[in-house]
Amino acid sequence: MKKQIVKTILFFFTLTVGLSGCSKYSDGPNFTLKTKEARLCRTWNVVSIGSEVINGYYQLKFTFDKNSNLTIRDISTEPGWEYDDAYAGEWRFSQDKKDIELIIDGEISFATIDRLTSDELWFKLDGEQFKLKAE
Repeated sequence: MKKQIVKTILFFFTLTVGLSGCSKYSDGPNFTLKTKEARLCRTWNVVSIGSEVINGYYQLKFTFDKNSNLTIRDISTEPGWEYDDAYAGEWRFSQDKKDIELIIDGEISFATIDRLTSDELWFKLDGEQFKLKAE
């Protein structure tokens, strides 16, 4: 009986230690059962870019779908400055899945992922930290 308890404890300890190093991204998550694609493919609202918080009249949305299509919507509802611009492109993960390649009008940009959960996406793009929440 004691042997079985010791084996069980060792198994869970090994599992815990092994999984604690599974995170690809600096801000996690450390463990998830969902694939990176399943977590990424949805519509995301930008919460902040660098130190600037996005709220009020302005919205910026990224939509990633499973067919590698990307849509970015830039929306303003500020009186006198209303607009809703959409940009279509493609996306794909880099080979190590630490970056997202964003292809718009033939230009490729690399967004380095810091955090990717079902609810939060953080990445660095052109030297700025973007923080997004799932819609």
